[in-house]
Amino acid sequence: MFKETFHIELQAQRDLFAALAQRLEKRPFHALRGSALVLQAGAQYDIVPLPEIRTVDTDSLIIRLDPHLDALSTDFGFVEPTGQLPLFAAMAVR
Repeated sequence: MFKETFHIELQAQRDLFAALAQRLEKRPFHALRGSALVLQAGAQYDIVPLPEIRTVDTDSLIIRLDPHLDALSTDFGFVEPTGQLPLFAAMAVR
């Protein structure tokens, strides 16, 4: 999306995306719903709830996460976007 839509060279932002990937590893998928990724100058970023976007007071690129989470859910074969996958598969208990 960044390269095709905004013509942003991703290689130059490698450190930013590596830090973002580490941060996202610690957050459950469903916790990202209703949020946006806010990219700011100087390789700064934050994940902000949508209602708080109005408080962003610097020049920023704001990417709403829900459409991307929906696409990922669909790619994984879920009929509807899922909140969270079960940690353990259900097993019959005798």
